Amino acid sequence: MNKWKYLFWVFLFGTLCTFCEKDDGDTVDICSGFVNNVFKYTFYECTEADSLDCSQKIIESVLLPEQYLECSSTDSLVISCLNYPFMGYIWVYNSIQQGFDRVMNMFNGFDELFDREDANTELIKVYQDMKPEGVYDYSEPAEQGAYMAQFTFIEITLAQYQLINKLQPEETKLLLEVCLDKFYKKSEIPYYSWIGAMSVLAIMGRVLLIQDYQPFIDGLTSVDELNDFLILADFCGLNNIVEITQFIIENVENYLIN
Repeated sequence: MNKWKYLFWVFLFGTLCTFCEKDDGDTVDICSGFVNNVFKYTFYECTEADSLDCSQKIIESVLLPEQYLECSSTDSLVISCLNYPFMGYIWVYNSIQQGFDRVMNMFNGFDELFDREDANTELIKVYQDMKPEGVYDYSEPAEQGAYMAQFTFIEITLAQYQLINKLQPEETKLLLEVCLDKFYKKSEIPYYSWIGAMSVLAIMGRVLLIQDYQPFIDGLTSVDELNDFLILADFCGLNNIVEITQFIIENVENYLIN
């Protein structure tokens, strides 16, 4: 576990647009350059005068401008959110869910994304195209950690109830199929270990919970620590990892068959 935590710590270190009028009467498209572009983050450079305000100014410097939030297409907003420079904060707290909650409090992109009706569609598209085996393209531990972290970033995003509650029936089935595929591919690659399984299992477990899938609901009382895992989206501090994993996978497979 320490090895993989180290890797992640190394890594740590069209939409409707609004128009306005110029004084001369010419219409200006304030969304020009924003609609299909991924946002490019730039950090505030602290000076001695900043003193204790430096860290807060850095955090504020990577907030998405209101103009971008209003104008960006959902597919570009998805990538901008996943590229948030402090996304690695999910590893700082006791669970990745607590870490994501902190990111949500720091960053304004996810609130906008979660309000978009097509957020799940665009996130699933990105997730489908991601290849767990791509980690083999890198030889340096920092590069491998950064690559694997991208899966955790998008998976913990997809695991949020704000999105799961909005899944359409066809999206629910597709998401579970994609998650199951990613889980099995990760399980064949030693680099991912159980840390790489947590967030994808959290998606599947929470989806089954919201779907009120009775065999899974029964497990909330019969499978030790299952409810804790659904809350935390993390195995840290839990002892029943194997049974929880097997239970979630078995129920997903049965749900997709029925």
